[in-house]
Amino acid sequence: MSVFTNRHVVVALLVAPILAIIAYFAVDYIVTETPHAAQAGQSYSLVNKPNCRYPSGVCDIENGDMKIRAKPIEQTEDAILLGLTSKVALDAILIDLGKADDLDNGFNPSPVSEETNDGLNWQVRIAKPQPNEVIRVVIMLDEVQYFSELSTAFLLPKDPSPFAEND
Repeated sequence: MSVFTNRHVVVALLVAPILAIIAYFAVDYIVTETPHAAQAGQSYSLVNKPNCRYPSGVCDIENGDMKIRAKPIEQTEDAILLGLTSKVALDAILIDLGKADDLDNGFNPSPVSEETNDGLNWQVRIAKPQPNEVIRVVIMLDEVQYFSELSTAFLLPKDPSPFAEND
């Protein structure tokens, strides 16, 4: 006698996937936080995208509509001109370069200057970072603070591909 001739087993095989899909969406609906607008006087963290963790040449950070792209514009032996581009006009940006594990020294920010007067393009010259240093960023917009801690790996020059032809 086959298991598939039993009508209870056949019904269970048909109903189980449907119940699983319903449960998946029901749990998502119940536990998902509803997005809300940023409130004045509050601070929110910005999420680092994966391109910040390797020598990509750019670092994207975002939270909702707030999207910032950081990339080196010019590099010398001892300094980097870092450009920050925003999708929305910002009021101010503060930046600090420090060791990742050294939180005792506090946050000693330097203001970032606007490249243009539209609040979208910003530039700051920072010292060439060591591999264990991070860039701490505070962005202000309409009395709301956004903050992030960026790895400096994206500032490092790209490693040449081991498969590239040597000329």
